[in-house]
Amino acid sequence: MTNYNVKPHISLGIVALLAANPLSAAIIINEVSPTSDRIELHNNGSTAVDISNWQFCSEFRYARVGDQTVVSGELNIPAGGYLVLEWPIDDTAADLGLYSSNAFNSTSAMQDFVQWGSGSNGRISVAASKGIWTSGTFVPAPTTDQSIIFSGGGTGSDSWSVTAAPSFGEANGGGVSEPSTTGWMFFGSYPYVWSDDEQNWLFLSPIDEGLWVYSFQFQQWTFIDQPTVAPSQ
Repeated sequence: MTNYNVKPHISLGIVALLAANPLSAAIIINEVSPTSDRIELHNNGSTAVDISNWQFCSEFRYARVGDQTVVSGELNIPAGGYLVLEWPIDDTAADLGLYSSNAFNSTSAMQDFVQWGSGSNGRISVAASKGIWTSGTFVPAPTTDQSIIFSGGGTGSDSWSVTAAPSFGEANGGGVSEPSTTGWMFFGSYPYVWSDDEQNWLFLSPIDEGLWVYSFQFQQWTFIDQPTVAPSQ
């Protein structure tokens, strides 16, 4: 993989791209605590979405989202909003699929997926076919007082991490901690870049196909196919 130097003056263009091109998925699973049966959904789109008739699926058990206990938020999730629900899920090894209908074998109906504790749970085949999860990968099962959080970019367990500081009902920062200094760094050592124009930190996560960028200002990830950066000499 090419190692890039990212200079501060390019970050303004990346921030503008983030504002104009939010993530394509509107409703995502953002945080899960299997030990407390809590599930957080996040609307990272630009319009409200009513998910009352959407479905959960875990280990081939099914439940209508609108029938579950609402801890905080609304079933009609506003743009940028969070909904926290309670639904019994397995503590040690399970999957959680979010569907827009009860067509549980449909990649079109599946909106998001996560699995923990083992790599072959429930509807993993649907998630793998859809391209939103890598077969065989899983997040370590969290213990009591822990949760698993979506940290953005990629598929499978690389998109998630375990945290000892659950943040249900609010942004978890994608698992990224904001640096305390300004400047620019190599991807390979400390992948952050500071925008003097926007006064905003960007976290950079390169893959072979392009670049994932996390904006602390917009609190979202965006994928850029061909970032405007210069290879290091």
